[in-house]
Amino acid sequence: DQESFSYSELELARRELRIAQYKTAQEFSLELEAKLDFALGRLLWRSEEAIASDVYEESQGEVHSVSQIYYQCSLSYWQKANRPIENGIVLFYLGNLWWHNSFVNGRQAQDSWHKAKQFFQEAIAALKQENQLDLIAKYSRSYSGFL
Repeated sequence: DQESFSYSELELARRELRIAQYKTAQEFSLELEAKLDFALGRLLWRSEEAIASDVYEESQGEVHSVSQIYYQCSLSYWQKANRPIENGIVLFYLGNLWWHNSFVNGRQAQDSWHKAKQFFQEAIAALKQENQLDLIAKYSRSYSGFL
């Protein structure tokens, strides 16, 4: 799709915004940062660029990927800003990432499944708080048997 941005293009745009912020002493919008983090996580995860640049590292029983880090940064903002809808959406994508991790490279499937289920349940709770039943249906359809 010619109209969509690549991971590299968005990361470059973020860097340019930070340079402009530094030069003009203007504050970079934290909401924009959270949206960029989410978009970068989505673009990088399971994309062709992810094969070359996404790093999975296991430490202390946790799987860390570049996409997960972007999602966690986005989630942190939405939680602090008390934005349950955005919070719920990011939680679903974190659940999806952990669900996928349970099938990759012989990882401990049980641990990843439990983490995925926890993220999915938190997402549903956040969206229920705002009565977003359409979003719950949209995001949970693929995982209904899992939940």
